[in-house]
Amino acid sequence: MKKIFACLILVSFLAIAAYADVGVNGNRGIFVNGVDESRNTLVGDVTVSGTLEVAGVVTLNSDLDVTGSAGLDGDIVYQTDKYVVVSTFTAAGINAAIDALGADGGEVYLPEGTYVMTDGTITIDYDNTTLTGAGASTILDWSAGQANHGIDLSTKNGCTIQNISFLGYGATGGDAGNFINGTTCSNTKILNCYFSYGDDNCIFISGAWVDNLVEGCTFDNVDGRGVLLDTGAYGRILNNYFDTGFVGGAAGVGGPNSVVSGNTFKDVTKGIYINGGTVQGTISDNAFQGCTSYPIDARYGSNSVISGNTIEDTATGYADIYVRGDYYTITGNVCDGSSTSDIGIWLDDADYCVVSGNITQKHDVAGIQEDADCQGNIIYGNNCQDTVRSIINGTLHEKLDEPVSLVDGTGIYTLRDAKAGWGIVTANDGTTYANFFFTTGGVVTLGTQNNCTTTQNNDTTLNIYDSGTAVVIENELGDTYKVQTDIHYID
Repeated sequence: MKKIFACLILVSFLAIAAYADVGVNGNRGIFVNGVDESRNTLVGDVTVSGTLEVAGVVTLNSDLDVTGSAGLDGDIVYQTDKYVVVSTFTAAGINAAIDALGADGGEVYLPEGTYVMTDGTITIDYDNTTLTGAGASTILDWSAGQANHGIDLSTKNGCTIQNISFLGYGATGGDAGNFINGTTCSNTKILNCYFSYGDDNCIFISGAWVDNLVEGCTFDNVDGRGVLLDTGAYGRILNNYFDTGFVGGAAGVGGPNSVVSGNTFKDVTKGIYINGGTVQGTISDNAFQGCTSYPIDARYGSNSVISGNTIEDTATGYADIYVRGDYYTITGNVCDGSSTSDIGIWLDDADYCVVSGNITQKHDVAGIQEDADCQGNIIYGNNCQDTVRSIINGTLHEKLDEPVSLVDGTGIYTLRDAKAGWGIVTANDGTTYANFFFTTGGVVTLGTQNNCTTTQNNDTTLNIYDSGTAVVIENELGDTYKVQTDIHYID
């Protein structure tokens, strides 16, 4: 008899699952006692009298006894596949199930039902532990009060929490701690969970961790943060839904190579918060509506990309995208102020950023604002359709984004009264252009130019002059030509 003291994974055409022993006889076939088709696993001993030939996936967590020969087409590897079903619907009952797994970890299944969680914290004792619920019908209930963290993952790696609902104490007031808390825990996955009425953070992972994922979750009516993956690396917050609350920020990252993508934020206080330590991060393809603070707050971090996000209805007093970090690339975003948000994109003491290809509209202060304490930024190719187009390096900048047809004597563009600044005008005849300067008193000085004057009603020319109340640009080239204006005001 040959005894293989290991778990065995083979490539087979068989998919068998059992919690009892499985006997295989060369003349009698296969007898299986206790099948769970969802697991495809043999957990008991397998005894073979005769020849064993297998070419599918068979996982054995006990010994394999073979009398005769064994044709094994795969490698013999070690794999944990313990599975425990919770029978007592409390934190103590869940902890007992986790303890039963042993040091190699495994999976704990939480059947549907409400688990009263006022008796303590669920502590993950082993690496490679999975907690799986039945979806929305598996409810971990802290609504009666819980001052401690709900689930503690600290220092445990390779763990998964999935298909579980969390109900917090925030519905009635008080501090429920974090629903899921972890320090220095890597390769964590939190999938398809539902969080409501959290009074602190729903998910908070900090310390020296790598490759943690939060995906497909729903967060609703949360007082604190939704997700904060802080100080580690390669954190991913993907395709989640955040609705109402989140004073500290719905989704926050604070480490290199972080990705926040494909999420929806509705009526939250603050959307995405980029903490210190975020470099080479990506904030992309998220949707925001009705934020009462900054939808994207990038006051820290550097060398990151903010792209493809859509933002609308941000509250008065805030920018849709706020950047204070350096070396950001901000491109392809659509910021709709809906006449409530003050600024589309705001660079505040942010240096060496690139802002291009964005659309801003209906903002009262500026579509794009770059403060005077910035340096080295490149801002080009944006479509700003706002009351004030942009403020560049502390200077008010207004641009007509579509060429304007100025018909003889009647089509004119009037600049703001009592403002000084400079401008560029070009016509689509291919020859007429001018750089010019103007004072608060209306004095116009032409720089380099062709076919332009500073007097009114000159036929066949482009005229820039003081009308007595303001500086005016007048097209006398004829109604077949259009003029593009680019005006910079100095407040």
